[in-house]
Amino acid sequence: MRKAWLPIAAGLLAAVLIGCAAETTTGTTAAPTGVPESPTQSSSGQSAAPTETPTLAPTDAPTAVPTEIPTETPTATPAPTATPAPTATPAPTATPAPTATPVPTATPVPVVLAVADAIIGDPAYLIGDGNVGSSAKNGWIYSCSLEFMSGGGNTTRTWIVGDFWYPARKLASLGEVEWPSAQVSFKISNGRRVISGNGLPVGHTTGTYPLASSDPAYLIDPFPFEISEQVLEISLPLNPTLAATPECLNSGTIGYALTGAQVFNALDGLGRDAAAWEVLDLCGGHPEERGKYHYHTAAACQTAAHTLGHTLTAYALDGFGLFGLYDSQGQELTNADLDECHGHTHDIVWDGAEINSYHYHLTNAYPYTLGCYRGSEVVEQMSGMGGGMMGEGGGMMGPGGQMGPPR
Repeated sequence: MRKAWLPIAAGLLAAVLIGCAAETTTGTTAAPTGVPESPTQSSSGQSAAPTETPTLAPTDAPTAVPTEIPTETPTATPAPTATPAPTATPAPTATPAPTATPVPTATPVPVVLAVADAIIGDPAYLIGDGNVGSSAKNGWIYSCSLEFMSGGGNTTRTWIVGDFWYPARKLASLGEVEWPSAQVSFKISNGRRVISGNGLPVGHTTGTYPLASSDPAYLIDPFPFEISEQVLEISLPLNPTLAATPECLNSGTIGYALTGAQVFNALDGLGRDAAAWEVLDLCGGHPEERGKYHYHTAAACQTAAHTLGHTLTAYALDGFGLFGLYDSQGQELTNADLDECHGHTHDIVWDGAEINSYHYHLTNAYPYTLGCYRGSEVVEQMSGMGGGMMGEGGGMMGPGGQMGPPR
């Protein structure tokens, strides 16, 4: 019996030893998998191979994916960042080129020529028709007579639109006639200012008068008068004083310009705004029935009238000075800056000395020159031709400047 178990026991022992040997081999290979259960590996010794595959596959796959995707995605994104090109669209902001449009404002080039007002641009002025009466009022004419003529030629004026007129659009009579014989002098004698001359403009040309039928202005106003020499000799107060109340304006000459031409008030023979309705020459003047060349406004060729500064341009018949369009600061004056006679008082240069005195001013708006006389002595100039001055349109004025019936 003992002998019969020996071979069996030896077989069992061998089997155990073989099993142990197998276990040792499997344990060494499977150790990396980290699976602790040797029974599972013992019972399926060949399952160790599949255990290695899942361990290697997950280790490689996740490592490759995160490395490539994040690297490429952010690198491609910079393209939209380059889209700041549209930010360069500030080029249209550089469109301030239109702001450079102030080039027309630089038109004060005429300022160098001493002209800096109505002729620049296309200004419009309210027509003064009807602003005439028997008393002094700002922006009106205080007229010695309210009787005017009728007529006036063609009433169509392309430069008049509604209640406004446009100096820059206005038609001028043709011609540039020179007057080499023109003369005028201003001197002080016996405490008076004596003006003498022949009434022709010194220093500038005039239009051709009478108007030729070929002149476009002829179709609007067939002006039949010609310019002729006058005999001028008048004595004005040297240092005029203010009257207690304003005096009315006569219908003809109200002053004498430094050019030797005469200054008329703002009315034509029909009692209308002469500057708006009458056809004048390029210098802004024309003759009346007796050939007196005159201005109604700040005539274009009156250099002193357009100079930027406080400049004397003429003497009114009461002796006070008629100054240009600007004050001493170069600011253009308006009716609002002046009184009912178109003047005011402040320091001025008078005969080379600075004094505080009343004086008149030209303006680009009606009534342009004077609204009434403010001086205590108004000198009536008598011409030797008919014993009185002619009002524009042919009415004869008697003493005191009253307008008689038109001829």
